[in-house]
Amino acid sequence: MTTEHISEKRSSRVQVLEAVHALYEQEMEVTSASIARHTGLKMVTIADCLKELKEREEIWAPERGVYRPVFKHEPSQAVSVTVTPTGHVKLEKGDVVLELNPHEWRVQLAPLAAGASAQTAVIEHTQLTVQLADQLRRVQRQVEGLKALLKADPKQATLMLL
Repeated sequence: MTTEHISEKRSSRVQVLEAVHALYEQEMEVTSASIARHTGLKMVTIADCLKELKEREEIWAPERGVYRPVFKHEPSQAVSVTVTPTGHVKLEKGDVVLELNPHEWRVQLAPLAAGASAQTAVIEHTQLTVQLADQLRRVQRQVEGLKALLKADPKQATLMLL
């Protein structure tokens, strides 16, 4: 069976979803045009599929016309970490228990977890900084607008103070 026959059996929606994943994984811009080049589907078909995929929450749009896949994870389970007096560590997730010796914990796993935690903190800090910078720009534009208004008509100052 050729790839043409395989693609004919897959729905347009599946082809578009697969294209979104493939383009995103290749770090390419995921737009209707790039999906059309990737799949060969018509733009109207792609638009309908993207709308349906967004409604199904299989993709999302961080900005107008740009799409990203939604990554769904299995439900979380309880996780616990127990450090024994000998330096061994027991990791428990659901019914699975993993016993690590001190070297495995300190040299291999703990730095990885610490790095992931640090990365999460940096991402959250960066997002907050961007939000504050946007807020500052809005306030600066308002101040500049008020200054221009006062310069144009100083009598407005008394009205603004009321």
